[in-house]
Amino acid sequence: MNRLIHSYSAFSLVLMLACSTPAFGQKADPQSQDLNIRAYIELLRSDLRAQKVAVIAEVMSLTEDEAVKFWPMYQQYQAEIAKFTDRKLVGVKDYVDNFQKMTDAKAKEITDLALQLESDRVAVKKKHIEKMRQSLPAKTVARFLQVENQIQFLMDLQISSSLPVVQ
Repeated sequence: MNRLIHSYSAFSLVLMLACSTPAFGQKADPQSQDLNIRAYIELLRSDLRAQKVAVIAEVMSLTEDEAVKFWPMYQQYQAEIAKFTDRKLVGVKDYVDNFQKMTDAKAKEITDLALQLESDRVAVKKKHIEKMRQSLPAKTVARFLQVENQIQFLMDLQISSSLPVVQ
């Protein structure tokens, strides 16, 4: 876990700065918010994927045989997960755009999207974990899921901690 946190700390700092919005209902400059979201999107689409692969490669400590099997499966998994990132970005932007004028209907829509994304993400993980179990040792698959969950937790924490709470 220490290797994960150490490898991920620089990324976390950049993500925190890119996502920063005024907390707890403070007014923000809409242009500044838009720039923050755009920076966040670019970060997720470029640096995050490279950083994530580097962290996974370091923490997984795969044998040569495991690596040959793992990385193609990981690329397929990541391609599916990227779709959720894009949908989540749309949801975050929608939330930021509507935070100051949040209605019950919009809050329900955003909440439903968040729950659906979480459910869909779990389904994709299950599907790919089953595929990995067919080719890799169970401990290797468990390590991947653990590392993936830790990275996802850090990303989710960075995003959610930078967004104001619905008032």
